[in-house]
Amino acid sequence: MVTPLAFVVRARTEQDATALVSRFKSEGCQMAWIKRKWWPSRRRWEIAAKTAESIALTLEDIDRWSLVLQEELEPYDALLMHWVPVPAGA
Repeated sequence: MVTPLAFVVRARTEQDATALVSRFKSEGCQMAWIKRKWWPSRRRWEIAAKTAESIALTLEDIDRWSLVLQEELEPYDALLMHWVPVPAGA
């Protein structure tokens, strides 16, 4: 099965989150939201998006995608929090 993925990324600063949104948009991702989340001792910025391309739902392909994404997130002090497959027609 091949499908786009929805994913959530958490960034430490608003500047990093804004830069990531620009980067994701330039890669063709559809943005769902960017919002500030408060935690007990600090705040984080959450970004939700959907991949531009469909990805095979195999362990190898998901691992490859998540590792590439994590490498892209490192300079922005951001983390991939979770992902889900997007159902057809959504």
